[in-house]
Amino acid sequence: MKKLIFLSLIISLFIVWGCNTNQDAVPDERSLDERALDKLVVDIEASESEDYFYSNLNDESETTFFDIGTPEPSSLLKPIVPLRFGRLARPIIKDIRIIFNTDTTATVMFRKEMRGVFRILAADTSGQDPALVYRVNKRLGHEFQRIAHFAKRGANTDVRRGWKLVDFSMVEGESYAPLDSTIVNSEINIVKVVVQADSVDTTITDPLSFFQTKKSVFTFSPGTEVTVTVHVDNNTSNPVVFPVGTQSTELVRLHHARHRKYRFHGISSFQWIGQDANNNNVYQGTWTIGPRFGIHHAVIDVIDNGTIRDDDASAYPYRSVTWGTPYLVKGNF
Repeated sequence: MKKLIFLSLIISLFIVWGCNTNQDAVPDERSLDERALDKLVVDIEASESEDYFYSNLNDESETTFFDIGTPEPSSLLKPIVPLRFGRLARPIIKDIRIIFNTDTTATVMFRKEMRGVFRILAADTSGQDPALVYRVNKRLGHEFQRIAHFAKRGANTDVRRGWKLVDFSMVEGESYAPLDSTIVNSEINIVKVVVQADSVDTTITDPLSFFQTKKSVFTFSPGTEVTVTVHVDNNTSNPVVFPVGTQSTELVRLHHARHRKYRFHGISSFQWIGQDANNNNVYQGTWTIGPRFGIHHAVIDVIDNGTIRDDDASAYPYRSVTWGTPYLVKGNF
């Protein structure tokens, strides 16, 4: 349903665009405003303190891979024993589409593709030496989408021509289908996320419809404990259940303190706590806000168990869905 809503938004905005471009003398003016908005987006992305548009999950190198420990081989349902895993990828396509709703309002749609490999460092238990480690590489394609709104609230006296950022959605990320890199997978979906901090609960059911402003962005003090509950629907054909004794068919974790420049980010594991009334798996985790002030990014990362725990890239390709959001760590002034 949310894909249909998003598509309808695109179509309706294109209709508005088409009507406006037929007006006399509008094209040149639009071109100037497009350049101004492009400049504003670049400035926001270049800001160390107010980069609300960051969306990357590249692990950069194997030294920063997520360590899931070394479980006993007898407890696994599959022959592979994953020791560590991560994404070795880079953004190859960045598409920013500017659509003018009126002369003074605009919707900017962001889309970025990340391509590379999902690498697993696995223990080989087939021989006498269980210490032998081998690499499993699975083709990785991941798409990120975000929407932002801008408005003219000043005079055309500088390169920004009075344009201001009004609000911005969260980021929705989805892996591409392994046999068709032009469509995303739909087997795994985040159904709902509940964020709890300082006795306030926030429920999100669609990241592209959840808009925040600079003033309303998630804001925490250093040391705050934030609990996140994630409801996941997994419709893969051959789900892998792990850990044994649960109904968990995916691994859920949280990337936090991510920043375009600084590299102080961490990863927190979520635990399977049961299923909801619709048989969706429910995971929960808590992380503590760090001491570094300013804007950071948190990303809920859901990866299919088969992706991690089976080295058959055809039967168990890279499947993942992610939701990301900026958050502000405020100073105690």
